[in-house]
Amino acid sequence: MNYWPTKYDDADWHYGSDDYQKDWDTRLACTHIGMFIAWAHYSGLMNLQGMRADHGKEWFERLRRGEGSFGEMTEDIFDEKLIGDDLTDEGGAFADWYYKRYLAEFTDFLPADAPSPYHLADNSDTFQKISALLDTRLAEFRLLPREDDGDGVSEKQPALVPTSNLVAAFQLFWNRITGRRA
Repeated sequence: MNYWPTKYDDADWHYGSDDYQKDWDTRLACTHIGMFIAWAHYSGLMNLQGMRADHGKEWFERLRRGEGSFGEMTEDIFDEKLIGDDLTDEGGAFADWYYKRYLAEFTDFLPADAPSPYHLADNSDTFQKISALLDTRLAEFRLLPREDDGDGVSEKQPALVPTSNLVAAFQLFWNRITGRRA
């Protein structure tokens, strides 16, 4: 049986869309992904293995010191993607429950003159604000009721998000806040 890991986000979904101008750097589509990944790492929700773990450790230390960019890290280590295999079980359950909402909520931290949701400032100031949001959402997630599936272990039952609709949801939200019609 083939195993296909859950893919929560892929920069290609964004820079391959009609709303992404061809002259924009592809790294713009990586920033929000990288900020989620870095936050998950610092929160103990990543499960990196092998070279990704070694190289990731260096990158996360650089980012903690304010060096490099979240978009660059996402390109360099994560092939511009957020996938379930890189998350712990709790990290994956949290991403299942929240990631689609994250795509809407991170836009609260865009500069007022941002021409698109991809123009998130790729810096530690923005990351601190997004981290506070993610910390709040993780605390909410951890308070969800648990259900016992009969094995004596309680499991959170997150609402699963069809990842094929993430870019569409992202674009609809952006259109709503900018007053554009689809």
